[in-house]
Amino acid sequence: MPSSRMSRMPTLALLVVALPLAASFSALPGSALLRRALPRQAARNAPPLRMVIWDDHATVQLYQPREVGAGMKVEELWERSIGTWAGLRSSHSIAFGQIEEVRSDMTVDKIDKDDPELIAICKVYGYEPSACASVLRISWESTSDWDDFEKVAAGSSVVALVKTEGDTKGKVLRSVGYTENIPAAGDWTMQEDGSFYMKTIYTGTGAEETIWFVTPDVRMRTSCIQGQGGKGVTTATFTTEVRQQAKKIEQICG
Repeated sequence: MPSSRMSRMPTLALLVVALPLAASFSALPGSALLRRALPRQAARNAPPLRMVIWDDHATVQLYQPREVGAGMKVEELWERSIGTWAGLRSSHSIAFGQIEEVRSDMTVDKIDKDDPELIAICKVYGYEPSACASVLRISWESTSDWDDFEKVAAGSSVVALVKTEGDTKGKVLRSVGYTENIPAAGDWTMQEDGSFYMKTIYTGTGAEETIWFVTPDVRMRTSCIQGQGGKGVTTATFTTEVRQQAKKIEQICG
């Protein structure tokens, strides 16, 4: 695992996002340093924050977040996802009582509806490729610090959206699933706040995922991996993804 303070700072920032502000700074390592960086009214009123992480230091600033996602349609969210991303995921394995840090490089491309991989997955689930509202190919390479050594994983998946209830609900088809390396179909909902929610039941596990944008160049994801039949929770994750052309990492919490 990385040992320097700054190499661990992104993970700290992710944990701050996941917890209420008043509890976060008092409970986490280095909290005194963060509290000194905040005006006193931040602790009293818990306003939204912008944490900017540079290569050699981090700053915390008060700010008013923009309404990036409210009212967004599913096609717009997927269109914004196209590009190259650097990701950091904090994963809490409830079963093993461990926290894993995963760093990844991800490329999201839009593909045509005559793509052989799309045709194959549509055939499995009885849909015509023309019925797909949006189709992306997601490719990734990641490293993990699980058990104090780095594991490298890579892969790709075609992901297609089919609308079944207007613009807000439908089916999501994947050539490779999120928790199991098999084709998968799940249900998705586009929520009023601009977040995209999907749930998939696999042969031995289940998964719930939520994706949203906090700025045009910062995307966030949460997921819960469940036991067979979608019962119980074995793993919970939080991921921040930043467009690689961005010169700084912005993480939003509040």
